Amino acid sequence: MEPAVIVLHALETFFYAVVLLLISFGLNLSYGVTKLLNISHGGLISISGYVAAAIIVSYTSMLGIYAALMAAAIAVLAAVLISFVLEPLVFRPSYLLREEHQLIITFGLLLVLEDLTRIIWGSSPIPAREPVILIGNVKILSISYPFYNVAVIIAGSLIALALWFTIHSTRWGKIVRAFSSDPETANAIGVNTWKIFKQVILFSASLAGLAGGIIIPITTATPGIGFEMLLLALLVIVIGGLGSIKGAFIGSILTSAIRTVVVLLFPKTEIVILYGIAAVILIIKPKGLASS
Repeated sequence: MEPAVIVLHALETFFYAVVLLLISFGLNLSYGVTKLLNISHGGLISISGYVAAAIIVSYTSMLGIYAALMAAAIAVLAAVLISFVLEPLVFRPSYLLREEHQLIITFGLLLVLEDLTRIIWGSSPIPAREPVILIGNVKILSISYPFYNVAVIIAGSLIALALWFTIHSTRWGKIVRAFSSDPETANAIGVNTWKIFKQVILFSASLAGLAGGIIIPITTATPGIGFEMLLLALLVIVIGGLGSIKGAFIGSILTSAIRTVVVLLFPKTEIVILYGIAAVILIIKPKGLASS
């Protein structure tokens, strides 16, 4: 294989690793603190993606490449606002339920949000590649690669560092980690449980919204896109470990790398092979690769 092709696939691996990290980080964070595996994140990704696509299509002629930045910001805002409404109505009553009941509730919410995208935008795909075309390509060895993807990789890497710093070095992050490891002690020192739960849910939603907003320009807003990304994010969690922040980083890179190889060699059996590999990892390390 030529070096240029290897570099191309490596860049694709890092691009999808960034997107998967945003989703899986939020899922792991919300589960680690609230013990709620929020499957409805897939619906947030879909709605955020459609919001971003609609903005890009409507405002690129006026704002140029800045329409993509505005689209990503409003996609985040949309996901946060939806979760702000849902947290007291749906999530808060679910915190104390058994996990299987939580999964049924959040999966039902996922279906509702997916149907909502169809009601608002219909079932026809909405392409929004204008930012990718406007920003052009960058020459890497003998190939051209979208500069938009490179920008997402760089920005995503900085966001990943910021997430790690937030969780490990800020007061809020330390409180969140305290809740994740020992909620009773955190309650005993006077931390407001419901306030922290709400903050974590909204923070996780913002990451899902950002993922939906940045991936649309290189794909297409289609019904079910959030569910497709959710399936890959769940693989990240299986590989890295449920509730593990460290596992989200490890799982995102590994899942994206495996996906790149599988799509290259066996494109028609992508999901089957990915979940087969995840099953093997579960047998060897039931709590994920990041578990001690």
